[in-house]
Amino acid sequence: MRSIPLSVALNWPTPNYDDPVTRGNALLIVNIIFIVLVTLSLVARVYSRLTIQGKLSIADWMILSAYVCTCGMTAVVLLANRHYGWDRHM
Repeated sequence: MRSIPLSVALNWPTPNYDDPVTRGNALLIVNIIFIVLVTLSLVARVYSRLTIQGKLSIADWMILSAYVCTCGMTAVVLLANRHYGWDRHM
């Protein structure tokens, strides 16, 4: 890995720890949109499986477990964004 030239390092802006620039609510909005889309598609799949076949297969149960994990990960990312400064520019 190459080292950074001194002329480049001297031109870096000083960090602003008192009032940092943030990205706003972009991550929150994107996560809400995608969780809603995933939830709608999951509900449509489960509904169609139950009405056509009358039961869920092992693939459906794995999708449901992945959905639970996805909701948990989304909640953790949103909490980290709000409380631990993940929305700040570096």
